[in-house]
Amino acid sequence: MITKKRGYTKTNLKKVLFLSYYFPPQGGPAVQRTLKFIKYLPSFDWQSFVITVDEKIGHIKDISLSKEIQDSSKIFRIESKNFSFLWKIICYLAFFVGIDSLIPEKF
Repeated sequence: MITKKRGYTKTNLKKVLFLSYYFPPQGGPAVQRTLKFIKYLPSFDWQSFVITVDEKIGHIKDISLSKEIQDSSKIFRIESKNFSFLWKIICYLAFFVGIDSLIPEKF
């Protein structure tokens, strides 16, 4: 059954791709923007695709956020390494060596 909504058929939805490192079941503020976009886009005739990292990555977990993901959204998880320790090393080096150009003024 194909339903019409605002002149589009379900097979003729517009598509959008999100690349997001932070995505449920990870928690925290960085997850919210992508999550809310893909939650409400289907009501505006958009189908969302998300490419994100494996569920094992991330320190903060909030399983309840996964319930907000629409069934029409397609989530693709890829294997990734956690490189947050590398950013910490760069910050320490910049602080002790005095290389201010390595660190942006605002994080």
